[in-house]
Amino acid sequence: MKKLKFIFLLSLLVGSISASASQVEDNARAIARNATRIATTTKDITTIKRIIDFNTNHVMPIPEFPSNETRSLALRICRGSDIPQWEPCRIDIYKIGDIGPAGGWVFYIEEGGIHGLEAAPEDQQHAEWGCYGIDVGADGLHVGAGKTNTAAILSKKCESVSIAAKVASDYTLNGHTNWFLPSIDELELMYNNLKTKDLGEFHGGSYSSSSEYNSNVTKAWFENFSNGIRGPDVRYHPSRVRAIRNF
Repeated sequence: MKKLKFIFLLSLLVGSISASASQVEDNARAIARNATRIATTTKDITTIKRIIDFNTNHVMPIPEFPSNETRSLALRICRGSDIPQWEPCRIDIYKIGDIGPAGGWVFYIEEGGIHGLEAAPEDQQHAEWGCYGIDVGADGLHVGAGKTNTAAILSKKCESVSIAAKVASDYTLNGHTNWFLPSIDELELMYNNLKTKDLGEFHGGSYSSSSEYNSNVTKAWFENFSNGIRGPDVRYHPSRVRAIRNF
């Protein structure tokens, strides 16, 4: 009888141990699944945080809705501006020598003065052209090439100092941030239409364009605002910078 009782108790113990081992395996699998879910959730949270951070840093500021306004208004961005507004867009007509929509000096117009180019009202810091020995593809000389040239220079990320294209691109005025370094033809228009008429607060000496000099990877186009002569110079020579923008 005692032997049978012992065998019975032993069977119960073995069964209990087997059940416990099975439970341990189930728990281990559950822990593994939870660890995978936690890792996935953590990755998703990190991705969402990056999206939120990006949008926070790049979102346009929304102006305050006009007080005591009873009409339905739409938020809009008008031509010549990169700032949203509630008020209806005005069609301003500019002529050369006017103060432009961002507060710069208008030196080139299109479509009868609705569109054009304006120069910043003052020089930025002296800066090197940069990218010495590198073909960056900024070979546009004509009016309209400055923005593309500037983007090409900055895309190479070859600056070891704050180069002219970056100085111009980083410039802001009255909330407007779409500035760039002028092409050599745009720079010459600034000289002819502003400097020679004592407009724009320009100085004498060399101003930097965004145009490379032919296929020479050591030189770029500059213009001397003391006499209006344009020509090549080495890229490490610090020159004046005057940012421009489209409107």
